[in-house]
Amino acid sequence: MVSTPSTDDVNETDPPDPWDVAVSPLLIVGAPRSGTTWFQRLLLGHHACVGGQESHLLVLFDAMLAEARRKAAFDRPHGPFTLATETTMLDSLRRMWVEILRPTIESRPEARLMIEKTPDHALHLELADRLLPRCRVIHLVRHPADVAASLVRASTMPWGRDWAPGSVEAATRRWVECIEAVEAAAPRFGPDRFMTMRYEDLRSEPARMLSETFDFAGLQTPNTDCTRIVDADRRGDGPAITLRGEFGDRPLVEPSGFGDGTHQGQLGRRDLRRCLAIAGSIAARFGHEPDGSDR
Repeated sequence: MVSTPSTDDVNETDPPDPWDVAVSPLLIVGAPRSGTTWFQRLLLGHHACVGGQESHLLVLFDAMLAEARRKAAFDRPHGPFTLATETTMLDSLRRMWVEILRPTIESRPEARLMIEKTPDHALHLELADRLLPRCRVIHLVRHPADVAASLVRASTMPWGRDWAPGSVEAATRRWVECIEAVEAAAPRFGPDRFMTMRYEDLRSEPARMLSETFDFAGLQTPNTDCTRIVDADRRGDGPAITLRGEFGDRPLVEPSGFGDGTHQGQLGRRDLRRCLAIAGSIAARFGHEPDGSDR
């Protein structure tokens, strides 16, 4: 068992090792349209945090491993597992993870914590634990009715029509799929490496929730710093996400209507009933009223 690192013990006079930062990330996961982008931007307001655009690396790596296992199971096996072990392949994927994230990490040399935000990694946390046994995970949970409304709206936008479900039922089932996958994987991590946070609590008390997040990640941060980060975000002065690689080095400009979930429409009564018939009992586990009376 690889022990979970604590940044409390880091000698801040020594520059962080990019490898150590890369393999000890804070993974922000959740159903799409749950506020993960906004949450990442808040966290990046801390001088010791660094991060970039969604990598989707665990999604891609898991697909590679699944295909390798499928080919190895043939009567006439073929594929990478006929040439090397799965452990060897995981080691190679870990090196790829580090090398892909290295330019982002090195853009902020003082950074000690990598914030990797890919909502779809919610479905790939078993691999996250195997590949990055020192990672931490925060599961951001938003009311399913608001997620469904946002997903359906996104499906009508150029930036969302290729991935967002277009019906309330499909959008709600996507929320359920993500929640169930994260809950199934959570015991692998334990309380020192896994934390659940409600979007609604982050929205109502952002400074307090930021403080709890930094404590969880091992970055002891004064409350005044958390308030400063929130105030900067409200003024529009928060950090920008930088695109790198094939895009050069330039700020990510979010498309019109992307937002963080604020000031977006809610489901009508009929659609709300459809949503809660699918997800109401699960939502209640996170403190939401199963009949939607808290919407």
